[in-house]
Amino acid sequence: MVREIKVEKADKAQRIPKDVTEKLKEMGIYRMVRFMRNEVINCPKEGSRSPIYCFLCEYFVRRKTGVIYCRYGASSESTGE
Repeated sequence: MVREIKVEKADKAQRIPKDVTEKLKEMGIYRMVRFMRNEVINCPKEGSRSPIYCFLCEYFVRRKTGVIYCRYGASSESTGE
């Protein structure tokens, strides 16, 4: 099961910690996500955060036209018996 999380505009740009910036540069996607500093999502795992952190999360699937697809909670639905 994949969740759809709507991306919303923030009032002002958020600061991104230096360690996160370095990880994004290593992945080669820093230039693609610079504009996301002005956006906010309601993350089911961490609470309301910047969508930039989604790229570093193990549950991230993809981002398309203002929606982030996330698998968080999908593995916890099975009982594991």
